[in-house]
Amino acid sequence: MITLDSLAIECHTDKSSRGHNYTPMYEHWMGCKRDLPINLVEIGIGLGGSARMWRQYFPKGNITMIDNFREFAASPREIPGVVIFEGNQDDPLVWKSIPDNLDFVIDDGSHKPMDCINSVILGFSKLTSGGLWFIEDTHCNFHPAFSSQDYLYPWIFDLENTRQLSNIGTGDFYKSFMKIEGLASEIYAIHLYKSVIALQRK
Repeated sequence: MITLDSLAIECHTDKSSRGHNYTPMYEHWMGCKRDLPINLVEIGIGLGGSARMWRQYFPKGNITMIDNFREFAASPREIPGVVIFEGNQDDPLVWKSIPDNLDFVIDDGSHKPMDCINSVILGFSKLTSGGLWFIEDTHCNFHPAFSSQDYLYPWIFDLENTRQLSNIGTGDFYKSFMKIEGLASEIYAIHLYKSVIALQRK
């Protein structure tokens, strides 16, 4: 069976070992679901390489892409077997159009920290239990072309601090954890990789 990395190279996506080398991480989380009718959304269609890769990797899956079609003039508007929504990743109307019960969301969009944060706020509840939200290319968070300040990582660690400090003064972490409200209460785990953050829904 062809590997995800081989598909990534064939489809000319920078997720491959010839680019950012994200494919081992994705294969770790996704390989066991390869033959299932998963629901995957990726933000940022680019030139369509990732969309074609996911379409082949998950032959029974439902693949959806979101893009505002402003960065690449050659971005495809149609890819066989792929649903494409036009709009900004931080637009509530776009997320209202996205189905629920998502297994995976991949943010390879603007790479602007506030866009990444707002997308999670708007769409995280659409993940199924155990579903994963990947934010790619987080090194852009520290580049002046994308942001004048480091917003993304402090926001992520604030979420984790809310979870970890919830038992202060109670003596019972699990009972106090149930009282947490908002996004922090929905997160089971945060996984950190080179240039990627993965949020897992409880």
